[in-house]
Amino acid sequence: MGRWRRRISPDKYAIPSWQTAAAAGCAKCSKTYRNGPDVRPTRILLFTSVADQTTCTANSYGGTSFAAPMWAGYLALANQQAVAAGGSPLGFINPTLYTIGLGSGYDTAFHDITSGSNGYSATIGYDLASGWAARTGAV
Repeated sequence: MGRWRRRISPDKYAIPSWQTAAAAGCAKCSKTYRNGPDVRPTRILLFTSVADQTTCTANSYGGTSFAAPMWAGYLALANQQAVAAGGSPLGFINPTLYTIGLGSGYDTAFHDITSGSNGYSATIGYDLASGWAARTGAV
């Protein structure tokens, strides 16, 4: 399996404090090293591409190359809205995502993905296949 597909820190970064409780409930997660992913961009990621300017092709892809820009855009809009309302930018959100994921509002904030695999099986709650899964828009 290529390095980019590993879900447990290939560089052996220590597990952050905000991830330890989620990892404790995840059978395949490392209890020592950083686990990923934290979240997915959507339940199913479809996009249309026009490669030769004549034919549109629907594709089903995912991974960090798609998830990171989608989350960055979403958080940029959330920061813009927070500042416009007189608040502060959100800042580093990972501890907050894990607090939400472990709390009673999980089902409101995330679409849990409980089936499928990327080499690791999706399960209820946090897992190495989808992290906390896809946001509902409430996050």
